[in-house]
Amino acid sequence: APETVREKVDNLRRGGSDALFACCRLPEKEVLPVLSAEYRKSPSPQIARALAWFGAGEGTDSIITELDELFRKESDTGYPDGYTETYNQDGLYWQINRDIALLAMSGAEKSKETILNILKRTSSGGGIVKRSNDYDNNRIDMLLLPYHQRIINLCFYIERMPDARFIPECERLLRDKNIGGYRTTEYNQTRWRAYQADLELTVAAALARCGGKKGLEVLADYLTDIHSDFRGFAQKELTATLGKDFGYDADRTTEYIRTLKFPIKPAPLKKEIEL
Repeated sequence: APETVREKVDNLRRGGSDALFACCRLPEKEVLPVLSAEYRKSPSPQIARALAWFGAGEGTDSIITELDELFRKESDTGYPDGYTETYNQDGLYWQINRDIALLAMSGAEKSKETILNILKRTSSGGGIVKRSNDYDNNRIDMLLLPYHQRIINLCFYIERMPDARFIPECERLLRDKNIGGYRTTEYNQTRWRAYQADLELTVAAALARCGGKKGLEVLADYLTDIHSDFRGFAQKELTATLGKDFGYDADRTTEYIRTLKFPIKPAPLKKEIEL
């Protein structure tokens, strides 16, 4: 392998998130053999994460063990009322999110029990929390639910590793008043409902890929949403999970869903890593 690849793998063994990011940007065919050889020679958590990024399962046991421990620590510590995420990549919240995403990319079936345990103990965390200054309070990308990004990462996993065992918990999330019910048809309501609607759609898509009826129903409902990108996403997800394309006809889609026996066959999201 080129020296630059070996140098970055060496940095990865010693470094943190920046080294992981640099390694994952390398071409798979060049870096994956080096990562595999290095991990067999001397296992490292960082190399295990890089292997997972490229869909290799060699180091997933260590990631699962770490994730179990991180989530235990987070559960024991908890978060105060009014918690807002500060995007600290070294904090527990984001370390857990990172490992959830990497396990999704690894394709390791044995990680599902860990993810299910986290999913069962995840909620919206309450309503949107106001920030301490006017600037942040006028940015819709800053006014998120406390566990917005945790739910996004769990759905990232579930879409790629769907399982009927996830259905009840995804349905529970959609019943949360801070997540479900954000389809919008009025122009004057579009701005401040967008991020919660996006979260609702994400949960619905993950649920639908597990074969859950409620997920398909929510997606069908969003075929009438005022946001064109939400309508387009819902239509594509429905086509992928149902195996039929009803376009943007919500009535025909809903009528077809009623004829099905649930849960239907899971439809994992297949997506190549883009470098």
